Amino acid sequence: SVYAFRQLKHMTRMRVGHDTFRPPPLRPQYELQPLLGAHVDLINRLYNAEGDPAHYRAEHIQGACYWGVVDEERLVAVAGTHAVGLARRIAILGNVFTHPRYRGRGHATAVTAAVTAALLQHADDVVLSVDPDNAPAIRAYHKLGYQVVGNIIEATAIRQSGTLITAARRWAARRRSADPDLEIVLT
Repeated sequence: SVYAFRQLKHMTRMRVGHDTFRPPPLRPQYELQPLLGAHVDLINRLYNAEGDPAHYRAEHIQGACYWGVVDEERLVAVAGTHAVGLARRIAILGNVFTHPRYRGRGHATAVTAAVTAALLQHADDVVLSVDPDNAPAIRAYHKLGYQVVGNIIEATAIRQSGTLITAARRWAARRRSADPDLEIVLT
């Protein structure tokens, strides 16, 4: 009754841990490197290769773990993190993308392995979500030791028009905050 859900996507959840992770051998034909906030323009350009705009900011990249494959100074594949829960020692890997002209060469596997290895230094479990119809990605993740642990639904949640009570709560939350764009909700 509070949210409307749009863009529902059925996804497969996969997991890897220290006990199952199998990093591939390094391939000398491409350069694998960690990405920093200074690389944000290259990352946005790559994600935009199929026409979907990307709006990452330098702090998104700087505050996370991203790796890329560079071919002749061009970023052609990337993988990163959605979230890291240090208290629970779990991390969510995502944002895996390879430029369409560079697919089928193992680049996505390489960047996924690099991010996974880095995350397993701080987490016991790394999870990711993949489209169940993306057989090449699922095969690549299996090669790295990821195992299917379930199915999830990803969606965009949009708050529906609220009642007068909802509006009053939002107004009160804004007043409790020193920042007018930030709401502090008391539970």
